[in-house]
Amino acid sequence: VHGEFYQVTASVFFCIFVTSLFAMSSSNNTLESRILSDGKYLGNGILDVSSFINHRVDARLIQECGEALSSAFRSLNPTLIVTCQTSGIIPAHACAINLGIPYVYARESVPITLANKPIYKVENVSYTKKKNTTVCISAQYINKNDRVLIIDDFLATGATTSAILKICEQAGATVVGIGFLVEKFFEGGRKAVVTAVPEIDWANLPFLSI
Repeated sequence: VHGEFYQVTASVFFCIFVTSLFAMSSSNNTLESRILSDGKYLGNGILDVSSFINHRVDARLIQECGEALSSAFRSLNPTLIVTCQTSGIIPAHACAINLGIPYVYARESVPITLANKPIYKVENVSYTKKKNTTVCISAQYINKNDRVLIIDDFLATGATTSAILKICEQAGATVVGIGFLVEKFFEGGRKAVVTAVPEIDWANLPFLSI
């Protein structure tokens, strides 16, 4: 796997890791070119991609990202994709379609439909919302027989990924891979996840970003 540095604005550099798994056409409709042309750095480590990923969505771009991620993880035979609301749903949906498997997203609060029902939950600190949340998944929708692929849009501090891993651990599910659209290496999220969930066999778990 090789990485390259790209300039996001004239004055600000973001480290965007472009892996060989994202073998798409050389057209402008690629993730890195869209980040370069339309991504906006807002300061404090925040990259605004709301014009094409997590508010207004470029469906063709997301479809290609889903194809790239599914190709990378298909041989691991996942049976369920797990992500977190809200923007993680978009790449998870695209990847799930390509793999032909369901996905479930962790909610950031316990809805009335899950009140008094078995759930797996973990306290989490939302990176963008800057507040504590309780992420949860119904025990009905994840279990010990699942081979879980975790998909999300960003890896920043690693807090959300760590929370999802802990939910999978509570359910007894086997995590077979983790994939992201964008990884902000300067945030140290990968190291934080490994530290937060030491029970995982990290040497043998694919942990990739487009």
